[in-house]
Amino acid sequence: MIFINIMLKEIIIFLQFHKNWLPPIVFFLSFFESIACFSLFFPATILLLTCSTFIKFFNFSFIIFCFIIASGAFLGDWLSWIIGSHYKKRIINFWLFNKYPRFLINGKIFFNRWGMFGVFIGRFFGPLRATIPLIAGMCQMSLWKFQIANFFSSIIWSIIILLPGLLGVYWLNIWI
Repeated sequence: MIFINIMLKEIIIFLQFHKNWLPPIVFFLSFFESIACFSLFFPATILLLTCSTFIKFFNFSFIIFCFIIASGAFLGDWLSWIIGSHYKKRIINFWLFNKYPRFLINGKIFFNRWGMFGVFIGRFFGPLRATIPLIAGMCQMSLWKFQIANFFSSIIWSIIILLPGLLGVYWLNIWI
């Protein structure tokens, strides 16, 4: 617990002197969180929730941060769709999916059942977040249908990611 407090203090001190780094950090966190395979080793949701608490402390705009996070998530999913569309069935031979085929099997079952709505709702479930766009590309889902679901889900997801931290800071200000 002491180590976590020290790390958090160091992050806050770093951001106090380099607050301009927060927007690109948040963008890349949401981008890598949305790319197939990366998100399994780079779970950034907790970090994004933590970064959301800094918005009020450093007087950043909530709307701008929603746009930054949504942009990163949108582009990450789009890249996953492109990879799925390009490699199609060869993805099964990729080292991660070859070792853990259940990721693709469960994602494909989910995608076949829900289609475009599955792309939308998949954003809100950690294990599906990065696999569904890849599978949508593999299954040759229309780019426009994919992008519509991707666009709206990334906006809503960014708001959901930012609200808890922001509300927590406001709640703490009431009690302090």
